[in-house]
Amino acid sequence: MEKRKDSRQAVLDAASRLFHMYGYDGTSVRAIASEAGVNVALISYYFGGKKALLEQLMEHFLNGYILEIEAFLKKREASVIFLDDIVQLAECLLVYQAHHFYMARFVFREITLDSMLTREIMTTYLMKEKYLLEAIFQQVGLVGLDPHYSLDFLIMQFRDMVMLPYSQPQYIRKVYGLQPTQSTFLSHYIKHVRLWVRGLDATATRKPKLII
Repeated sequence: MEKRKDSRQAVLDAASRLFHMYGYDGTSVRAIASEAGVNVALISYYFGGKKALLEQLMEHFLNGYILEIEAFLKKREASVIFLDDIVQLAECLLVYQAHHFYMARFVFREITLDSMLTREIMTTYLMKEKYLLEAIFQQVGLVGLDPHYSLDFLIMQFRDMVMLPYSQPQYIRKVYGLQPTQSTFLSHYIKHVRLWVRGLDATATRKPKLII
């Protein structure tokens, strides 16, 4: 059973690397099997083919991403969520993406395309993400911000800030000479997330103590 789990994960890891480098159309099932060190037939057995593998890869990544947010909420279900908790949530999501770099890079690229799969992803995982982030920001008390702000735009800013290093790593590397997969980059990036949160603290009508 453990061997089956390891083989399945090896296929997911191999597919995410190859899809990232060569795109979905430029990657063959045989190449994935070779990269994963498994028999080609196992991919059909586990996933039902390349298209189904693509769908499961995207669902695997996004489900894990959602679980990070749900775990954050569960830990704080009996307590108030403060602004400094937003920084901790951002760090959890950044670390998750760093640990699944190739998968994150490919999934973020795929969801920019208008396809049936993307529309299904939008109505499931991405709408759930929006619902969870709304619950978090509302608990912090950010609904009562200056009228020039909106909860929707704050959530967009937060998720774009969290996803940027992994949705546009090539831009960060080539233009700024930084390596988004390195721990030093992550630690510096988190400092700027804190600055963004402090900006929210300065405009919120209800100001919980910020402990950073």
